[in-house]
Amino acid sequence: MKKRGVILTEVLIAIAALSIASIVMGSIITDSAKIMNTSRSYFMAQNYANESQQIIKQMVATNWLLYPNFKSSCWLKLDPQSITGYSAFGCSASAAAVAGGVYKITDKTAGAWALTALSNNPPISTWQIPGTDFYRKIDFVTMSTTKAKVKVTVSWYEGSQVRSINWEFNVLNY
Repeated sequence: MKKRGVILTEVLIAIAALSIASIVMGSIITDSAKIMNTSRSYFMAQNYANESQQIIKQMVATNWLLYPNFKSSCWLKLDPQSITGYSAFGCSASAAAVAGGVYKITDKTAGAWALTALSNNPPISTWQIPGTDFYRKIDFVTMSTTKAKVKVTVSWYEGSQVRSINWEFNVLNY
């Protein structure tokens, strides 16, 4: 009789231990999935920030090719393909990026890129990257005829929390 009671107790202890182990493993798997999702989002945000840097450098190179005689005034023209803001004397200030300006990247037809000006504290919804859950804005922090300091902010929602990364770089006009 004693043996049966001992076996029943051992079985109950084993079931309790397995239940606790299952709960712990479930929480570890859930936490790992959350961490992987956050890591994926940071990776994607870094890629969008890097893409912004490459697009701006491409725009500068396009401006150099299209306006070789006006490198000091046309090197950061917002829309390289547009003739708006360009004359025989160079580019107007309204057609170029300005220090303190906030912009978003616009994908034009045929793979051409342009920058579109935003208001000074734009709501996050105005700088969404089309077709994604990410938001990107570009700030020209400082600027001269030879150099611009650019700050790209990429943000996304993770649940109710907004996460962001900042990517700063210099663009040179030479």
